[in-house]
Amino acid sequence: MSDVPMHTGSQRKCARGPSAEPSSSTPPKKAQTAPTATRAKKGKHKWSMSASEVPKKAQGLQCALNLHIRVLWQLFTQNDIPPPVAGTLIDNFQKRFESSDDVRTQVDNLISKVAPASAAALAAVTAVQSSAHMGTSQIAKDTKHIDQDHLLAMFTTISNAGLSRWAPDVLGAVESMYNALHEQLALSTFKNVAASFGYTFMNVDLSFLQNHTFLVKLYRNFVFGYMAEKARKDGKAPGCVAKDNDMMEILQTRETRVKQLRDHGFNKRILRLARQNDAHSDDMHILFNCSNELDVSMVLDTDTLSEGTNFKSV
Repeated sequence: MSDVPMHTGSQRKCARGPSAEPSSSTPPKKAQTAPTATRAKKGKHKWSMSASEVPKKAQGLQCALNLHIRVLWQLFTQNDIPPPVAGTLIDNFQKRFESSDDVRTQVDNLISKVAPASAAALAAVTAVQSSAHMGTSQIAKDTKHIDQDHLLAMFTTISNAGLSRWAPDVLGAVESMYNALHEQLALSTFKNVAASFGYTFMNVDLSFLQNHTFLVKLYRNFVFGYMAEKARKDGKAPGCVAKDNDMMEILQTRETRVKQLRDHGFNKRILRLARQNDAHSDDMHILFNCSNELDVSMVLDTDTLSEGTNFKSV
């Protein structure tokens, strides 16, 4: 897991390995219980979860759920922002359902009912697979591991629920019927895919699937904590999320390269220069190979250094 707030959508640091698939000779585990929620720290969003609230065994499940949500949303990079939702659409769903229990019952019926994939579902799956194939993010790479049959089941359920797309209102009331429907659709389809071992590559502990309350907390933490905050930030200053992510990438690249220079024995003057963000432009591939490893031969090319220059002296 990442050290950033627990609501982040990062997939890269999720644990990989064998899933919690039960063997025929081993009885299923009892449902894991999540720690009691602690009071949110001052300044944090009410839906945010601290690291201590997510057991280590549940971290793979959290990563898989975040990926599942992104796939339903069709948001495949860290720069993607939740799309806005029309107020009229929200009002229509508010009148359609009487309560959140009514929503859950209807979604469960959609999940259990065998129905052919609609044209809308087929189009959505095609769009997801195309984005995953063309994308270079870890989110896109992880999406490639999701079986096509699972994708079809997911988007057929969305279509049969009367939605042209899965798009919760992240800036609206969490308890609205519209958002309740999206929450139930996401969690029900996630449990269905995970229980069918569709997320084995993300090391999902299946025993947590029985803990609906915990799954709801994880869902709201990601959707109404992390993704809603991104929507608010970009709404105030369009493009700022992408700029922040670009700067974070520069900082991470800078720290990696400074460490590489230090490990190769370069002097303090070179290290000071390397700590400047401007020293890490797009043409740095001249000094760093495709594995982001320092090409010492390029740095120490005697044809480009003046006589007596010693970059490795302290």
